[in-house]
Amino acid sequence: MDDIDGGKYNTCLTCSGSAGSRSTCPSFKSVRSGRESDGTSFLGTWLSLSMILLTHSLRLLFTGFLGEEKWMEFVGVAVVNGFEVIYCSKNSMTAETRQDWVKEVIQYHPTYWFTNECRESQSLLSLNIEALMKSFNHTKGVHTFQRMSGCEWDDETGEVNGFNQFGYDGEDFITFDLKTDTWIPTNPQAVIFKQKWDNNREALYRERNNLITICPEMLKNFLNYGRTLLVKPVLPSFYLLQKTPSSPVTCHATGFNPNKVNMVWRKDGAEIHEGVNRGEIIPNNDWTFQMSVDLEISSVRPEDWERYACVFQFSDVNQDIVTKLDKAVIWTNKGKIESRWILFACLIKKNNIFVHDASGT
Repeated sequence: MDDIDGGKYNTCLTCSGSAGSRSTCPSFKSVRSGRESDGTSFLGTWLSLSMILLTHSLRLLFTGFLGEEKWMEFVGVAVVNGFEVIYCSKNSMTAETRQDWVKEVIQYHPTYWFTNECRESQSLLSLNIEALMKSFNHTKGVHTFQRMSGCEWDDETGEVNGFNQFGYDGEDFITFDLKTDTWIPTNPQAVIFKQKWDNNREALYRERNNLITICPEMLKNFLNYGRTLLVKPVLPSFYLLQKTPSSPVTCHATGFNPNKVNMVWRKDGAEIHEGVNRGEIIPNNDWTFQMSVDLEISSVRPEDWERYACVFQFSDVNQDIVTKLDKAVIWTNKGKIESRWILFACLIKKNNIFVHDASGT
């Protein structure tokens, strides 16, 4: 490792994620990619969803926090296809996991690399954060210095993309360029890092090897052991919810994977924003996700309900899953308005749109 003033710089493998089931990137940029497909059948939808997951990712994020008392906190996490697999902290600098299948990966493929990354990243961040604060003329407040990188692997073409970058207080600071094997400063204060790190050719070689060789190998190991959770695309179940007759109607989708989705309300086929409140995508405890979108209906006439629909889309698939606004299938605090309804009965292809038909039985 070297601080701003010099010394040995030991590169490491890092990526983006958060200490939770769902990956949450900091505000400085990360690499993403995807594919589109326009399947025109139920099978086509599943095939299209599978295309999303042809590109897999292993990302790590190490974050150092320095507060008023000059005492640095540190956390690190490894994320595969959006799910946390390993983590570490200042109090536990060894790789830990809460997932049984990940323990198998650790058993047969020891994660010394991640343990080393935790220790080395903590050292690197702690050595530099105070000097960074001085260079930015920051003498008070809480500040963060982050390291984020990793790789993406296309299991169809075999293409690998690597990325590694640093951020200070949520802003891009310096990025490693795999095309030139040099560091690119994105902030004037990062020039001194570039000068030191570019002169260490051995470290630059290790950086490339980490991103292009080691990272994809570890990613494939995780995918081999966790394929049923990390690779299989899952369609959601849908519910229309309402607390009281005058409350907004909530369109709730749950159990879907991956988490690159969009859900909106439409009127007469056109997306609407007025009276719509869109919730965040949040993780379930089974490695799937859920989200909700509210529609204010106080001004909607009963005869106009059929003009509204909740539309769910996977981001990289040109297909809509439509849930029609229908009082008969709304769940309330007293239970469902009518019993024995099948909320996720079928997907019917109508005009290239998959309609969630909530007809009763």
